[in-house]
Amino acid sequence: MAQYLRSPRLTRLVKLRRGPNAGITVSLADVGCATGRPVLLYLGLGCVRYMVGLYDELAEALNIRLLCIDRWGLGRSTDVQSEKRGMLEWASVVEEVMDYLGINTFSIVAHSAGAPYALASALRFSDRIHGSVHLLAPWVSQSVDGGKFLSTLLVLGGY
Repeated sequence: MAQYLRSPRLTRLVKLRRGPNAGITVSLADVGCATGRPVLLYLGLGCVRYMVGLYDELAEALNIRLLCIDRWGLGRSTDVQSEKRGMLEWASVVEEVMDYLGINTFSIVAHSAGAPYALASALRFSDRIHGSVHLLAPWVSQSVDGGKFLSTLLVLGGY
C-alpha cells in the first residue's frame, strides 16, 4: 500500500511557471487508463488526491484517465496566502497543469466544495470542456461570497 501511495500515479509534482502562479508546486494524481478519456475531478473540502486511488481500476476498465489536483496547502501543493486564493485564480492553476500534461479537452466532475472551483474553471476555459460539468452534492454557501458567487457562475456559464 505504501508503495502505491508513493507511486507517480498518485503523487506527481508540477512546478508552475506562468504569471502569478510561478514557483508554486502542485501535487496531482493521474490514475486509470493513460490513453483514456481525461476526466478532472474536483474534490470536496480538505480532500486530497489519494482518494482517486480508490477508482484506479474502475477508471482503467472504463477507459478513463482520472486526474485530481490538490488545491493550495493540501497534499504536497504549495500553500499560498488566503488573499491570493480564489476560484478563478485556481482555474488558472488548472489550465496550466492541463497544458503541462498536454491535455487539450477533458470532462469535469466535482464533489461538494469542489463545485465552485469546477464552475470557475469551466467559465475560464469552456472551450476545453468535453460535455457537461457534473456536480455531485455541490456545496452552496449561504454567505455573500459563496452562494451568490456560485449562482453568478451558473448564470454566466449558461448552466
